[in-house]
Amino acid sequence: MRVLHLIDSLTPGGAQTIALEPFDVQLNNTDIFLYALRQNPPHFEFRHPNIVIDSTYNKHSVKPLIKIVAFIKAHEIDILHCHLVRSQFRAWFIKKFWCPNLKLVFHEHGPIFGQDSTWWFHWRMITLLKLARAEVDRYIAVSNMAKALLIKKCGIDANKIEIVHNFTNLNKFHPNITVSKKLFNQFEGQGFKIGFVGRLDEVKGCQFLIKALSQLPFEAHLIFVGDGETRKQLNDLTIELGLQDKVSFLGFINSPEHVYRLFDVLVLPSIAEAFGNVIIEAQACGVPVIASNVSGPAEIITHGENGLLFTPENPSELAQSIEMIYRTPQLKASIVKKGLENINQFSLEKYINKINLIYEQLK
Repeated sequence: MRVLHLIDSLTPGGAQTIALEPFDVQLNNTDIFLYALRQNPPHFEFRHPNIVIDSTYNKHSVKPLIKIVAFIKAHEIDILHCHLVRSQFRAWFIKKFWCPNLKLVFHEHGPIFGQDSTWWFHWRMITLLKLARAEVDRYIAVSNMAKALLIKKCGIDANKIEIVHNFTNLNKFHPNITVSKKLFNQFEGQGFKIGFVGRLDEVKGCQFLIKALSQLPFEAHLIFVGDGETRKQLNDLTIELGLQDKVSFLGFINSPEHVYRLFDVLVLPSIAEAFGNVIIEAQACGVPVIASNVSGPAEIITHGENGLLFTPENPSELAQSIEMIYRTPQLKASIVKKGLENINQFSLEKYINKINLIYEQLK
């Protein structure tokens, strides 16, 4: 059984991590392939020989369509596993008009929530999902809420949806990982270190984290790892609040596992979040997590046990949660311990086994 994963690009992001990481631990598996529809640097590094990035830079180009059909036929692909809407649209078109016997899997990573796209893009995505219902053989949802929204918004048959939570690679993310000497020296003596890892865009709610920092009654430093369209706005906000000496923007880092141990706490202040990969990455590294009480994080974190949850868009409540971690070492230690226990259910190996079981059911 030969599987082709299809994705828009390999630009760093949660969906790209989930699509690409299993290839790194299956280097000798010749029955799995990945095709990225366009160049969009920077992109994740990869080692598997069956990974292809199309030469086009145009996200609207139809040229990859013909190449993918030829690729499917040349490699005798049985299953097309699609990540994100652009790959889903092309895959539906391919099955409908060229490869009717192809098994089609749509992997819902979070766009169904509609919080990080324009209404026009979201409407087109919902329309596609409705049109493609007859051709799609299985849907994978990263959370219970993602499944519920597929049913509610698109009328998808619940029996065709499998919930498979995201994973973290426990060989990469673990408590014994070391922080680079350069980073350690850069932030030594700068107080309690609060970390954020991810895209800097509106839905991530980073402005509320900066506002929470301004309310803390103790010395703290906020470290952003990642980049995105709201970086300038966030930088302007730090200047407006007089926090420019207490906030650092490190940009994209290719190996974020070496950053987590720098943090005293990781915060995910999202307005909406389908899952929250950074939560389980931080837990695996032995770092306590505070996250907004929205769908994805609430499925990972039990408040007060393996993390803390706060009301989204509420910087005062977030500041109180950060202070609780700062002032209560026993709570922090307990959350770290429970987080490490929690992480075993999100291993890469378990994820691969669940995905392969879905493939087997499609035979």
